[in-house]
Amino acid sequence: MRIHIERVDDIPVVYGLLQKMGIQANIDRVIEPHGQGLSPSWVITIWLLHSNSRKADRKRMRGEFS
Repeated sequence: MRIHIERVDDIPVVYGLLQKMGIQANIDRVIEPHGQGLSPSWVITIWLLHSNSRKADRKRMRGEFS
């Protein structure tokens, strides 16, 4: 029997967790958007996704995830 394991990208998983936690709605309640472009909640969500993804990549490169 052969088992094939595929890596699941972490960005959709973390984004789903942020949605369940209501991060964007909470940020929108606290910080009022001003001007055009992305709302502060989207900027923070994208930043969280990016920083978390980079952290996971660094751990993979060092071999901390096996």
